[in-house]
Amino acid sequence: MSKKSVFLVIFILVLCVIIPAAAKTASAVIHVKVNGIRPKQGGNLIFALYNSKENWLVLKKIYASRVVKVTQDSLTVDFENVSYGDSYALFVFHDANENNKLDFSWFPFPHPKEGVAVSNNAVRMGEPLYDKARFAVNNPECFIEIRMHY
Repeated sequence: MSKKSVFLVIFILVLCVIIPAAAKTASAVIHVKVNGIRPKQGGNLIFALYNSKENWLVLKKIYASRVVKVTQDSLTVDFENVSYGDSYALFVFHDANENNKLDFSWFPFPHPKEGVAVSNNAVRMGEPLYDKARFAVNNPECFIEIRMHY
C-alpha cells in the first residue's frame, strides 16, 4: 500500500468518527409558543426544560429554564444551544403571585391553583408523564406549541 493510500484510509476513518459525533453535539434552537395565558392574573411564566426521565420535574435537575413576565395571552420563548438529536420535555407554569413555586389547592383533591402547560399538551389529572411530554429535536430549529390549562 502506498503512503497516499494509507493517508486516504486514515482520513476516511477519522471522518467516520468525527462527522457522527459532530451531528450529535451540534446545537439547535427550540421555539416554544404558549397560548391561552391569562394576562390579567399578572406574574410570570416559568419554563423548565428537562433532558431525561430521571430528572423530570426535579427542581435541581432542570436542563434549562426561562422566566418571562406575563403581558399578553400568548408568547414565544427560545431555548438556544440545545443538543441536536436529543429528546426533551417542557413544563411551564403561571406563577401569578410571583412566589417562584407552583401553588396547589388540596380540596377536594390536590390540583394546581395556577395555570400549567406541558409539551405535547400532555396535561392530565395527577403529575404529567415524561414519556407523554417528550419530544425530539431532529432539526436545527424545533417549533412546539402548547396551551395553558387553568
